[in-house]
Amino acid sequence: MEEEALMKDGLALELEEQALWKEEQALRENKALREENSLQEEEKALLEEAKVLEEWTQILQGKDSKHASWKNA
Repeated sequence: MEEEALMKDGLALELEEQALWKEEQALRENKALREENSLQEEEKALLEEAKVLEEWTQILQGKDSKHASWKNA
């Protein structure tokens, strides 16, 4: 009887350990996805900033036909 109870406790502990391991794996995956998403957002912001800087460079060099008239005035 006592041996059966110990086996049940051991099985319960093993199942709990497996559940904790799965939860830990899910948390690690979630963290990795958040980091990847953050990097993608940062990359998007940098690309947008580069685009704006390129537009200003074109304007200041007088190569942008929409804004070149102010430089020639």
